[in-house]
Amino acid sequence: MSGNRQLSSPRLSSTSSPPPLAPPTPCTVEPPSPPKSSPSNSAREEELQKIRNYLQERAEGKWFGEERNHRFTVSPEHLSALQNEILLNNHKIYYRYHAEQKDFEIMTASPVHEEFKGLLAVLIRGKLDLLMVDDHKDNEIMRATNYKGSPLIPLQGHSERCPDLAFDSGEDPPTFVAEIAHSQKGETDFAMIAEQYISGTDGAIKTMLGINMEYRTPEKRKELAGQPRKVSYQIFHCHIKRHNRMEVIREEPRFFQDAEGVVDPDTKVPLTLADLTQSDDLDLSVFNLDITHRDLSDVMEAAEAKQARVDNRVVTSKFTFVSKLKRTSEKNTKESSSPELDDDKTSNYRRAGKTPLSGGASSATARETRASVKTGDGGKNKRAEDEADDAGSRRSKRNKGGK
Repeated sequence: MSGNRQLSSPRLSSTSSPPPLAPPTPCTVEPPSPPKSSPSNSAREEELQKIRNYLQERAEGKWFGEERNHRFTVSPEHLSALQNEILLNNHKIYYRYHAEQKDFEIMTASPVHEEFKGLLAVLIRGKLDLLMVDDHKDNEIMRATNYKGSPLIPLQGHSERCPDLAFDSGEDPPTFVAEIAHSQKGETDFAMIAEQYISGTDGAIKTMLGINMEYRTPEKRKELAGQPRKVSYQIFHCHIKRHNRMEVIREEPRFFQDAEGVVDPDTKVPLTLADLTQSDDLDLSVFNLDITHRDLSDVMEAAEAKQARVDNRVVTSKFTFVSKLKRTSEKNTKESSSPELDDDKTSNYRRAGKTPLSGGASSATARETRASVKTGDGGKNKRAEDEADDAGSRRSKRNKGGK
């Protein structure tokens, strides 16, 4: 029986004897439960603080050389505030966000990944140039189809993804995207990622190319130096069926390189101009890009060489660098301890040794006093040294000019 129900009053009886009384129903009042959002709010704030700490440490170089991605849990209602915080603090990162799973993934790129990405874009653009024939009517769309970097693509359901590279001829979102898996599991993740891109843009993204590299730790790279990695590719296409039913068609993964080197060098990757851009007037599928396994293996070889150079880099210093920034900063400090109050009128009065008329601005004497407190007694000596250095520099330039 519920403790909230109303008790019915007993009926009056016509008999003289009172009716038997029913045992009283205890009325229990449950204490108010705490809002369900309280624990989750605390957990969310704790997770957001983890992201802030990671980004700060990353900016300070504490994660230098780290090659794995970092994943956090972020609810859709907190994503916008997190994005604003990232922008305000000038954190330059690539991230992916899956709203349904509340998965916020910060990408970490290694030299082999970045070099492969850049050279793949150059390769595709070069193949487009080879397709162009003098005075051909299709040349215009081929010229307009270009590499568009790694744009942040909004997806349905408040999700967002940054592909490793994109191509289009002005469409938004781009027609073609590529994902390069280095420290991720491309063989298991590519199918889901392709569905996110294609269904999340309602079919605007037509094709996704996935490149899956064998991952090697820094120790493994030293141990297997000179031995090619296993690298495969997989292509996913958007397919519209009857009754506007859309699905993703995926081809089987194919290796273009294994531990022995290039696999089937003359085999062509099945990509056409129709995978990169769209046209209502032209059949772009007849223009094959003619990217071969040999082409991809050459790109991988160059990316591997870049990684090796970075791994073997030794930072040495043979020059003594003299910065001008400190001197400029000190000079600005001496001129004014309240730069927001320094307009042209104030500066003119100070140079004349007079007090400005503006009641809101402080006097030149007071400013010089505050500046001297910051610089100490050595301020005048420092100023004299700076002037002597500048005079010597001008004499040196005149002597060089005379020669």
